[in-house]
Amino acid sequence: MTPASAGGARDPGGWSLPRPAPVAWQPATNSLWLALYSLRMSAASDPYWREHLRQLGEFIKAQRALSQMSQRELARLADLSDTYLSQLERGRHEPSLTVLRALAESLGIRPDELILYAAGVPLRTDPVTSEEAIRADSRLTQAQRSALLAVLHSYLDANDAGTVE
Repeated sequence: MTPASAGGARDPGGWSLPRPAPVAWQPATNSLWLALYSLRMSAASDPYWREHLRQLGEFIKAQRALSQMSQRELARLADLSDTYLSQLERGRHEPSLTVLRALAESLGIRPDELILYAAGVPLRTDPVTSEEAIRADSRLTQAQRSALLAVLHSYLDANDAGTVE
């Protein structure tokens, strides 16, 4: 800080703060912020993205109907306004991750599924096989996974051989 006589922004105590030279802030061209900002700006005018938001809204509405909830009930559970939820269901807004997480938890679905759907990643439609479920279950040790897969394969082999009890 400098005495007030030196110029600068005046502070009530008689001191002034030096003024920084005006600099226009611009993100680097490889900045993640710039990429996300550009994507958001182009997404708002992209007919494909608008259609995707409409489909996301229909998906949320369908999940709400399956849960037998009114729009007002879901909005209250997810801590959203009725109006905002209505606009989401009509594809008028792009929800944040926080909103998607709150909606998923209120609807009783996995947040990652709703977030992936919102991001445009196709959801898996075929059922998960028993082998995939056993291999993916992080609660099991490798030895437990191997033992379960061996038992499962013995049952499947018996079914294929026609020796089902």
